[in-house]
Amino acid sequence: MYFYIDGLNSFAGFYNLQLYFNQKFKEGFLGYLSAENQNVMARLNFYQGLYTSKGFTDDQSSALANSAIWQSVAQQSQLLSNRAVFVFFGLILIGIALLIILVPAMSKTYCWAKRSFTPNLYRNLGNGSV
Repeated sequence: MYFYIDGLNSFAGFYNLQLYFNQKFKEGFLGYLSAENQNVMARLNFYQGLYTSKGFTDDQSSALANSAIWQSVAQQSQLLSNRAVFVFFGLILIGIALLIILVPAMSKTYCWAKRSFTPNLYRNLGNGSV
């Protein structure tokens, strides 16, 4: 029973992480969607010309061009959020791997240093020459 609840909580956290990054990247893209950006205007004009050549009216082609741009933004933000989540978990795994490698090495080094220097300290204390 607890594994089921833990699994649901982990999936919910993963989904919330994806939603956070998706919203973050969408808001980041909104700064570039303006009339001053030449790439956006060229893409809008291309889509409007494409839909006009297919027989749509100017209003319909403008609405379809805007929806195509919005669909592209949504797709790009989803791809970037997937990449961000993958990188996030990759960094966590790298951190865990470093801990797995470094903790035993540091423990052995500490134990070696403790064994190496402790007898010398007691030997000097035994002679009274400290």
